[in-house]
Amino acid sequence: MKKDKRQQPFNNAWKEIPPYLGFSLPKKAYREIRQWQVKEMRNIGRYISAVLASVLQNPDSPLYYDFQTALKSVSPLVDFSLMAQYRSHIQDTLSYMDR
Repeated sequence: MKKDKRQQPFNNAWKEIPPYLGFSLPKKAYREIRQWQVKEMRNIGRYISAVLASVLQNPDSPLYYDFQTALKSVSPLVDFSLMAQYRSHIQDTLSYMDR
């Protein structure tokens, strides 16, 4: 994002997330957060993929592969993080997280 000057659009999209029930909105831009609280860490997985996808859309052709790789890399990490927060697991969820 730095190379393509998309850090500020990322911060703008981060701060413009609309509110909804049971969801804590970020109060600061992503790069302004110095220490993450537990609640913030849990919430980040709910919207980081959407923010990243909105900022990385329509790349110049030399950056297309890099942007696609970034999105494909973040998605499994977010999935794992969200599934790890389940209160209980069955064999299917454990297998999914293992993969």
